[in-house]
Amino acid sequence: MKKHRLLKTILVLAILFLVVLPAGNVIVYEVLFSRIVPESSDFQPVSESVPVAIPRDGGRPPIDGSLFADPEANGSRALIVLSPGIRSTYSSYAPLIDALVQSGLSVLAYNYGDSGSVKVSGLPEAARDINDVLNYLKTSSLSDMPLILMGHSLGAYASGAVLPEHPEVDGAILISPFDRSSDMLKQSAERYIGPLVHLFLPYVRIWERIKFGRFSDASVTDGALSSDCPVVILFGSEDSVITAPYGYEKLVKSLSSDPETSIERLENQGHTFDASDKIFRLLLSLTDEMLR
Repeated sequence: MKKHRLLKTILVLAILFLVVLPAGNVIVYEVLFSRIVPESSDFQPVSESVPVAIPRDGGRPPIDGSLFADPEANGSRALIVLSPGIRSTYSSYAPLIDALVQSGLSVLAYNYGDSGSVKVSGLPEAARDINDVLNYLKTSSLSDMPLILMGHSLGAYASGAVLPEHPEVDGAILISPFDRSSDMLKQSAERYIGPLVHLFLPYVRIWERIKFGRFSDASVTDGALSSDCPVVILFGSEDSVITAPYGYEKLVKSLSSDPETSIERLENQGHTFDASDKIFRLLLSLTDEMLR
């Protein structure tokens, strides 16, 4: 009788951990990201642009992008690849795009998701997308231009994460990044289920590995340490979206000894920095330093 009960208990636990929890995590994961819709923007860049359809690996639909440049300028000093946050489209960064173009830079901005969509199906998809963008640039007419990555939030994570695979990048400016996908998911889940998050995270990692392959393990820390280009990471002191243990404090701890990485915390700035001349001047000065 006791042996029968033991076998029954083992069977129930096996079903729980091998079927119920994995299936439940997949359902929650897919529903969560299907409901994240980028906020509409009232801004549109005034700089002239041309549409760019960026091919993806694996036969997936192309990425929608736009190349912004000053048609009256005698060439651009460099190309900025601008990667947006998860709830944004590149139009949300219109004032920044215009400021960069007016300073003599070209900007390639793009949206996540398939053509006609601006949503990601998981955080590592952003890293996979920018990898496709950079692979496209290698064979384009823009390949000879100095190249700077500039990303915000999800875009900052993605820009830092792909650095090991792209030695052609001359510098990266990462605004309000998290280090890796699992960090952001853990922070979000902890608010609702506390320590139980540790029970579910292994299943989430497995599912992301299935969906996104090597990009599921990518991180800003590994990217910065494996790259020879300068990396500047900026945080706002009032950031409540990515909390310090998963953003500022973690990256300071892991990257403080890296000579090519600098991390700065800006006072009175939140997760999204002010669209002000002061912030634009800072980003332009950082860009100029990387191009020297």
